[in-house]
Amino acid sequence: MVGYRVIRIKYPHVYIASRKSLRTLEVAIERLAFHSIGAALALFSPDYQMIKGGIYRGLMYRQPKFDGLHAVSLYRVGMEDGEAIRYVKSTHEELIGEKGCLKVSLEVLMAKVPQKGR
Repeated sequence: MVGYRVIRIKYPHVYIASRKSLRTLEVAIERLAFHSIGAALALFSPDYQMIKGGIYRGLMYRQPKFDGLHAVSLYRVGMEDGEAIRYVKSTHEELIGEKGCLKVSLEVLMAKVPQKGR
C-alpha cells in the first residue's frame, strides 16, 4: 500500500517456522494464553483509516471498498461495553489505530472473503 512503511526483522534467526490453522474461535482463545496469533484482517476503506481509538467494524460507511487482507497479530480477546472485541497489532504502526493497535469487533466483522483457488 502506498505510504506505508515496510517493517523488516533485524535479526536473521527470527522467523516463522510453521503455521497451523485454528478451526474455532475457542481454540484460538486458548492459544492466546501462551502467545499471540497471526491473523488476516479484511480491510475496507474508508473505515479502517478512520477508527483511531474506536472499534473497527468494517463495512460501516456507504459504498465501502475492499482493500484486501492485512496481516495482524491477535494478542487479546475481551469485552467492551458488552461487545466481544479482539485486540490486534498492525504493521501499519502509527498510521492507523492507536500506535498500530486496533480493537476489532468479533460480533460485526465476520465476513468470508473469497480467495483465489478456494
